[in-house]
Amino acid sequence: MIRVLIIDDDPEICLFFETIFEKMGCETVTAKRINEAKKLSTSSNYDIILLDLELPDGNGLDIMPDLVNLPSSPEIIIITGTGDARGAEIAFKNGAWDFVQKPLAHVAFQGLI
Repeated sequence: MIRVLIIDDDPEICLFFETIFEKMGCETVTAKRINEAKKLSTSSNYDIILLDLELPDGNGLDIMPDLVNLPSSPEIIIITGTGDARGAEIAFKNGAWDFVQKPLAHVAFQGLI
């Protein structure tokens, strides 16, 4: 089973991704803070990590090196509400697989939730 770690403090975004991934047969776990994400990411293996850049206790880019070097080699997808091209560039240079800007196009996903 594919395991997904969602690191985002927005409950609606977390629910959105949990619902989509669970309908695809994936197991999801959510962290709302960097400290929580660090603990979860080292205590279990994940195939995909969705990472918000702006979290209550810091910037998601700060933990990118730790996430990229996890034994499970997860694909990391940045999800952020800041349209910061520099942040995207830094994320890709540090091993991010993709970059998705919030708000997500909820209309495109109607019927999935």
